[in-house]
Amino acid sequence: SAAVKPRLEILFNRIESIPKDTLKSSELELLRTEVLLLKAKCLINTGESTAGIELLQLLRTDFAKSSAAEQSYLIEASYYASIGNLKAAQETLLKLASDYESSSIAPQALYEAGIYGERLGPDYFAKAVRILDNLTERFPNDPLYFFARLKQGDLLRKMNDFAAAQIIYENLIHSFPEHPQRYLAELSRAECILALAKEDKEQLKSAALELERLIDMPNLPVDFQVEIGFKWGFALQQSGKWEKAQEVFTLISGRFLMDGETQLGSTGRYWMSRVLFELGKYLEDKSELAEARRVYRKIVAYNLPGRNLAQSRANRLLVIEK
Repeated sequence: SAAVKPRLEILFNRIESIPKDTLKSSELELLRTEVLLLKAKCLINTGESTAGIELLQLLRTDFAKSSAAEQSYLIEASYYASIGNLKAAQETLLKLASDYESSSIAPQALYEAGIYGERLGPDYFAKAVRILDNLTERFPNDPLYFFARLKQGDLLRKMNDFAAAQIIYENLIHSFPEHPQRYLAELSRAECILALAKEDKEQLKSAALELERLIDMPNLPVDFQVEIGFKWGFALQQSGKWEKAQEVFTLISGRFLMDGETQLGSTGRYWMSRVLFELGKYLEDKSELAEARRVYRKIVAYNLPGRNLAQSRANRLLVIEK
């Protein structure tokens, strides 16, 4: 805040007045650079962004080898992102990764640059994939490796290159058998199989079997269980196994909607709504109107996405029955 700036000036002046030989030069430089970094952040946060950015650039010039100089790129990139200049944010992070190749925060810079590429839209997806590839090649042992590869696969899927994405997911599954979020790669791989299957019955069967296996993985978040359940049922529908799909949708809704309560998050609620809409439509097609109406009313009762549409369908079925 504005009230902090005068105190920072006082603190910096005190550091400058410390008698020689009181501190090691490295300790004194650390104090100077950290205060300058804090001052730059304060300037940016209080609307003096130009002065703040200039101070960050001064840090890089006068204290190029300091950790504060490295951190300054992250602060500048964050500022650009906050005003919607994602290109500048990305380029700032790429410069950090280039100028400080062995920095401990270079992987973070590359990962965030890739994320900004995704946010910039389809024209930047290919560049984002290359940025993330740079991360994985340079830092194969970094904790962000797994997530960088995962994001590469997601971007390739958005580019409709499901075959390449599937290879990435399979390599992740093989390389990280104990990773706590391995299920993300597992689900994404199954989605690739489903996308590539199109109308191939054997491929659709393979996708359905994969999704059936996934739903019983240990420690799987509830929301993902519902998502997998919907896609399992969808794969069965695509392969013409409508009754089996109905069984799956009924199983999923019964498992996670009990006693008028649900522990689902926003993602789980979205997929549960899709489960119930598909189930309701299938029951309508079988002329089981009372049961279909009951399913649609579950969407209303649990306040799931599409509540108004579900109410409308339930009302329509009541009229038809009468």
